[in-house]
Amino acid sequence: MNCFPCFTSQKSKKSNSKREHGDAQPQENNNLITRTPDIKKPKPEEPTQVDTTTIQAQNFTFRELAIATKNFRQECLLGEGGFGRVYKGTIPATGQVIK
Repeated sequence: MNCFPCFTSQKSKKSNSKREHGDAQPQENNNLITRTPDIKKPKPEEPTQVDTTTIQAQNFTFRELAIATKNFRQECLLGEGGFGRVYKGTIPATGQVIK
């Protein structure tokens, strides 16, 4: 069957007239697709408690960063990304490792 019945070919018109008169055997369609009902997956359980602890960002001066990274030496360079170069270092006062 066409989407637009007004645009049918002569071949399909002959085929349709044979079916109307009983001359043609009905064709079996073994390519039918049956739809199975969707199986509902159980929703994952939501956490009952949300951690609302905030961690305050620590600010460093340029001088502190220069000291921690040994004046931005090549040996302290970890790599370069979209925000610039990334260095590793240690804050002498606290012993905190930074990057």
